[in-house]
Amino acid sequence: MKTPRRFAPFLIFVGLTAACRPEPADDGAPAVLSLVRSETILARYGEWEAARSSARSDATLEVALSFARGFSDAPTEACGSVVVDSAAGSVAVDVIGLGSEPAVSVWLVDNQDGPGASTLPDPNDRMLHAGRIDVIDGRARGNLSLDAGALEGFELDRVVVARLGDRPQGRVLLLGAPGAFERLHRSARSAGEVELELESLVRRGAELFERETFGGNGRTCTTCHPASNNLTIDPTFIATLASDDPLFVAERDPQLAQLENPTLLRERGLILENLDGFERAGVLRAVPHTFALATSVAGPTVPFDNTLNPPLGIVPPAERTGWSGDGAPGSGSLRDFALGAVVQHFTRSLERVPGRDFRVPTDDELDALEVFQLALGRDQDPALSSLRFRSPIVARGREIFLRVDTAGGTLPAGKCTLCHSNAGANIDAEFFSGVLGVAVEGNANFGTGVNNLAALPGKILDPLVPRDGGFARVPHDGNLCQPPLGGFGTVTPEGGALPPGLCEEDFNTPPLVEAADTPPFFHNNAVDTLEAAVAFYNDRAFNESAGGGLLAALDSGGVGIRLDSSEVTAVAHLLRVVNVLENLRSATDMARLARESARPTGRRLLGQVEQELGDAITVLEGALLHPRSAQELRRARELVRDALAAKHEPIKARIDQALSAMERARDDLVE
Repeated sequence: MKTPRRFAPFLIFVGLTAACRPEPADDGAPAVLSLVRSETILARYGEWEAARSSARSDATLEVALSFARGFSDAPTEACGSVVVDSAAGSVAVDVIGLGSEPAVSVWLVDNQDGPGASTLPDPNDRMLHAGRIDVIDGRARGNLSLDAGALEGFELDRVVVARLGDRPQGRVLLLGAPGAFERLHRSARSAGEVELELESLVRRGAELFERETFGGNGRTCTTCHPASNNLTIDPTFIATLASDDPLFVAERDPQLAQLENPTLLRERGLILENLDGFERAGVLRAVPHTFALATSVAGPTVPFDNTLNPPLGIVPPAERTGWSGDGAPGSGSLRDFALGAVVQHFTRSLERVPGRDFRVPTDDELDALEVFQLALGRDQDPALSSLRFRSPIVARGREIFLRVDTAGGTLPAGKCTLCHSNAGANIDAEFFSGVLGVAVEGNANFGTGVNNLAALPGKILDPLVPRDGGFARVPHDGNLCQPPLGGFGTVTPEGGALPPGLCEEDFNTPPLVEAADTPPFFHNNAVDTLEAAVAFYNDRAFNESAGGGLLAALDSGGVGIRLDSSEVTAVAHLLRVVNVLENLRSATDMARLARESARPTGRRLLGQVEQELGDAITVLEGALLHPRSAQELRRARELVRDALAAKHEPIKARIDQALSAMERARDDLVE
């Protein structure tokens, strides 16, 4: 049987409440735990629970379904969703893109604890055959009735769509699963229990993220998302690693020789991703940082980009992950992203046999990894319009960033806010709601044409690198481009503003707040500096892309984006200062927490403070910005280093002095 959740009898790490808690003499915590912003996960869960309560009853559960590379029997464009109503004993199913399949079977799975247990259907799990649904014109749609009491004591962990006659174990057509919040909601009722469990999940998730290899080739999540490099990798950081680092396992193990492209990994920081299935050629992509995921994984609230019209109100990807928004298998959620990462990056051989080449994570492990990642970094985007910048150049950059129309071609309009509201990863809800005539918000994909740059570094280093179709590569006249690359996308309706036949390669919008800290830029690390990334949007590659065409069509002067070099610099200066303000927020929070913590935890936190301050200095000095602020940041860093080196005397005085220097640095940036 499944072991019920047990709630921690005490709070595990400092941060979820203001009270000071006793700590062990040896901290032993993962370094990534320092990057957690505890209020983020509490706020996120509260928002999720409120939205769930207003949308549906506790008796209903929605699950998105799609192809899961490594576990589905073949790549497929099919996707859809199910709604399970435990009170009515019904399962509503709507799946499209099934092609010539005559019918499908729908299974519900309750995973059981025990040796070899995993998040996937295992022989000892409870499996309920919900029924068969005929496929008509590629679509399986209908309602299935369950026997009375069939769901009594049944905890839904997975939904499987399989071919007729196939069992849920092994290769299937489609997979889906509820998220960690849904599972927590169903197992814990009181607010106190929820807070305790969230805290436990964050701590457990940090340990898994940094230390768990899942029986694979030695890699962990921090192999590509190290706390010491802003949760990403780049060529400069990679050059500091030892030759036996797990990142380079493909260079040492003949069985894994094709796991990566060593030249592009070392020279451009690109890793291999088989997003459309291991039977197809992979693409080379940058490693996105994982800060502030709580602000950026929710997709558009109505069909907006190349997603399919949701048949039942939810369609994969359930959340936007990775550079094309479809980085997660199965339901396409952040929770399942970890499952995809283990199969893609942790395997001992390219055959990718579960149980031999890697251990499939359990449900509890996926829950912990999801909750931990949602707690990383800030919990909201900055309110750009309310910040009072001291530099008139930065203020000018904000003006250009926020302007969405050229007034007939007479004013510089960066239009950045349309896709990066408040320098985050979400669309400008007010603007696009007005354009569409219906309320819309969330993180969207756009075709930017970055693949069409003439001198892409990755392509120069390896001309055989496959073209990356992103979320979808489809034209606006309904005829497939050749080759038809991409995962979830479908044809955009005819009659829009874009030229017929235009092939669109959509990529996910990343947040800009941390951009200056995390070069190079774009999904293929196309350019190395923030200024070059801003300047790209002046290029022909962008302005002739689907995204550029859309902006031109919406502009009163028919202009996409047209900025001169000084205006590009002003926008880049804005983003540098926004990044440094986030460095200071994070460093200040951690320094204050370190001040009140036992020494082992304090040292761990101060080590991260030192890194944040170093990042801020680099960002400012990279553009000769705010020399006074940079001087105060250097002073603060030296004080933090003194505190770290101190062995006997109290360190609180040094931390207080560092905090004062940080405050002076901030005062030089904004009023």
